Amino acid sequence: MLTLCRLFLWFLFYSFAGWVYESILCSITERKWVDRGFLYGPLCPIYGSGAVLILLALGRLTNPLVLFLSGMTLCSILEYAVSWLMEKLFHARWWDYSKKPMNLHGRVWIGNLILFGLASAIIVRVVDPFFFSWVSRIPLFMMAILVWTLWALFVCDCGLSFTVMNLLKKH
Repeated sequence: MLTLCRLFLWFLFYSFAGWVYESILCSITERKWVDRGFLYGPLCPIYGSGAVLILLALGRLTNPLVLFLSGMTLCSILEYAVSWLMEKLFHARWWDYSKKPMNLHGRVWIGNLILFGLASAIIVRVVDPFFFSWVSRIPLFMMAILVWTLWALFVCDCGLSFTVMNLLKKH
C-alpha cells in the first residue's frame, strides 16, 4: 500500500511539474497565458506517467548516458502512444510536430526527445532522491488521507474532462 501511495504522489508531482512547464513554455510562445493539458486541474498526466515509468524502469541505472538514451526511448514511445490514443478517442491532436524537422508522424520530435532524456537523468539522479526523502517523512496515516483525497479529486477531474470532451466530439 505504501508503494502505491508513493507512486501516486510521484505521478501527481510530476504531472503538476509537467503542467507548469507546458503552460509556461506555451504562454511565452503565444505571448498570453495558456493553460495546457487535457484536464481541468493543473496536471498533465503524460508527464506523471513518463516520470513514474522512468523511475520504475530506470531508477537503478548509474550510467548517465544509458539513463539518457533509455529515458529518451521510453518517453518517445509513451508520447507517440498517448498522441495516437487521444486522437483515436477524441478525434483531436493535443500536439503536432509535423512542421519541425526530425519528427515521426508529427507525434514525436527529436528536440523533445533530447529534453526527455535530460529530464530522465535529472529526475532519477537529482529530483527523485529529494522528493522521495520528503514523501518518506509523511506519517502513513496522513499519507493515506492525502492520497485518497487527491485520488478522489483526480478521478472527478478525469470524469469531468472526459465527459466534456465526448460532448464536444458529438457537436
